[in-house]
Amino acid sequence: MNARTNCLLRRAMVLLGVLSLTRGIPAELAADTYTSIDVPGARETQAFGINEAGDLVGRYTDAANRVVGFLLSQGKFTAIDLSDVLTTAASNNNAGDIVGRFTDSDNLTHGYLLQNGDLTTIDFPDAIFTAAGGINQARDTIVGRFTDANNTTHGYLVSNGEFTSFDFPGSILTVAVRINSNGDIVGYYQSAGFRSHAFLLQNGDFTTIDPPGASDTGDPTGLIGINDFGDIAGYYYGAGGAHGFLLSGGQFTRIDFPGARNTFCSAINNAGDIVGLYDDAHGRHGFLLQRE
Repeated sequence: MNARTNCLLRRAMVLLGVLSLTRGIPAELAADTYTSIDVPGARETQAFGINEAGDLVGRYTDAANRVVGFLLSQGKFTAIDLSDVLTTAASNNNAGDIVGRFTDSDNLTHGYLLQNGDLTTIDFPDAIFTAAGGINQARDTIVGRFTDANNTTHGYLVSNGEFTSFDFPGSILTVAVRINSNGDIVGYYQSAGFRSHAFLLQNGDFTTIDPPGASDTGDPTGLIGINDFGDIAGYYYGAGGAHGFLLSGGQFTRIDFPGARNTFCSAINNAGDIVGLYDDAHGRHGFLLQRE
């Protein structure tokens, strides 16, 4: 991907660590297999992205309360540590490219692309905050969100170095989260009544996604994913707390990690594997759901 003049290309500082994968597979599940993901020694773990090889990305909070990104590949964790403040790994594609955001020592947040060991910093022109959320398989398009000087958040797409902003019609806030190989984008928007809704942007047309029973479809920073078949995984607030959902073939399926207080789905690959995070009595954990 070509960088604009306001994108700084520099070598990523990546801390490598070989760590073990914590697994927990509830015996009562016959069809679906849930795997709990905890970075060893972390206070909490969140899984955000998954590619076709099953490589996962996300973030964790360490013992010093620092937020650090991670890649989990073939049972090994690699910490992605770009800042002393915060680093999040939001999405990864089949080529191994990773996008996310980090906050620098001046408390400014930037999007980034980590590609073949090189880091491209992504800043929407004149924005006061930029985050990258998703990257396509062709490696030429990234989506995310930015906040302008008026403190309004918009979705954006950057392709071959050219930025385009967009907003859900009538919304007060728009966040683009993921993009698939067909150019379909999913994300969240907030209506004038401050209620959040998921959306699909396809061929220039927006569609609102509200699962049945939803009082809110997540906070406007959003966790939602789409694969190349158009299957969408996300979460919503309803009776009993937060629940994950799968939207496939026009049908919604509710997803709850066994025994969890809250479940949040964040991404889905073409095999139908879903990643996300859940809360239980011990804290927050990442998870992988492999569906039969």
